[in-house]
Amino acid sequence: MNNNIYFNLKQAMEYINVNSYHTLHNLIDDGLKVSVINGVKRISKKDIDNYMKSLTEVRVHEHTTQAR
Repeated sequence: MNNNIYFNLKQAMEYINVNSYHTLHNLIDDGLKVSVINGVKRISKKDIDNYMKSLTEVRVHEHTTQAR
């Protein structure tokens, strides 16, 4: 059984505290995965969490590398 939660775009924006569709679409263009279910765009909570984690890991790595 799949326990993943799927958000519509507005719900996804609220979950990641983004205030504009433009910003959300920039994240999508940058690699945030979108699923189309019955013609409706959905973003899974798991994909958002993984995407945000990957951004955090990159920034932490960049900061650590610059500090050396």
